[in-house]
Amino acid sequence: MAAPARRVRLEGGAAGPARPTGRKVPLHEKVARRFWIRRRCPLCGAKAGQDCTDPGEPGGEAVQREHGHDERIAPIPKEREAATKAKHAA
Repeated sequence: MAAPARRVRLEGGAAGPARPTGRKVPLHEKVARRFWIRRRCPLCGAKAGQDCTDPGEPGGEAVQREHGHDERIAPIPKEREAATKAKHAA
């Protein structure tokens, strides 16, 4: 039987699951799929609404990725930060 997740106190008294400090959060955890799937992937050329692919073995077919390429996802947090700065500057 697995031990229950350790809970820590967050601001405002809410309890949440413990997160290891220093862990770099992958982009696919920062941005929901429903947002990045609307964009075209500059790396593999997947169109909006299509999943990213990796080239398979030579002579084989492309393999669907579990998550999108970082190049497809990365602009979204940057755009959100810029919008937040613009909102607070106004």
